[in-house]
Amino acid sequence: MLTTTKNNNSNNNNSNKKGGGAGLDTVAEDLDQLKYDVGELKDLLTNNKGEVNHIRRIVLACERDMEDFTAAMDAVNVDLDEMRARVDATHSIITSRQRVEATMTAEISTMRLDIGDTQEALKNHDSWMEDVSCTLQAMQEKEENLTEDMINLRDEMNAKLASKVDNVAWKEADDDLDAAVKTVSSLRLDWTPPALFLFVVCCCCLGHGLLPAPRRGRPPPQGGRDPGLDEARHHCGGDEPRGVEAQDHE
Repeated sequence: MLTTTKNNNSNNNNSNKKGGGAGLDTVAEDLDQLKYDVGELKDLLTNNKGEVNHIRRIVLACERDMEDFTAAMDAVNVDLDEMRARVDATHSIITSRQRVEATMTAEISTMRLDIGDTQEALKNHDSWMEDVSCTLQAMQEKEENLTEDMINLRDEMNAKLASKVDNVAWKEADDDLDAAVKTVSSLRLDWTPPALFLFVVCCCCLGHGLLPAPRRGRPPPQGGRDPGLDEARHHCGGDEPRGVEAQDHE
């Protein structure tokens, strides 16, 4: 538009130089052109106002978007803070787990050492048990041998005791016969010959064990043998008690 104005001015100057009549027409044309230019300028200003309003609306929308973006960024910051807190917690958990793993590794190493010591102790215990088993087996064999020896010794003792004369029973029988002889000696004058003969026969039978010996309240000697049986056994060989011999001599 400025270029057009300059051209008009140059035309006006040229027209002034040419003549006054042509200058009026040129001025009228310049005015028309100026009006046209002013109208275009108004249109441009109107368009500029619309564009400015549109730009304002865009700026307002951008401001709203920026507010939304700021709110979103705040939310993102909050989420980032939460994530940072979770990461810190996870890091602390991992650190504590690493400590626990280190402690467990140390404990496992200690347990392995203890297990090794226990295995060695069990091996020693097994060897000791083998020795004890061998010792017990040897002791059992010795016990069996001792049992056999004791049985043999018992049989020998029983045989010796069976063949030995029971002095206590022999002495008791002698005492009984001595008492009977004394009784007969003190009362023989008062007895008749048949009664005396019968008494002597009974005493002889008693001495030889043909009649049961009188009991004096004593228990039988150890071994379960009866003195009467021993007397009968020992007297069967022809050995007579001392009382019978005295009676025969009388």
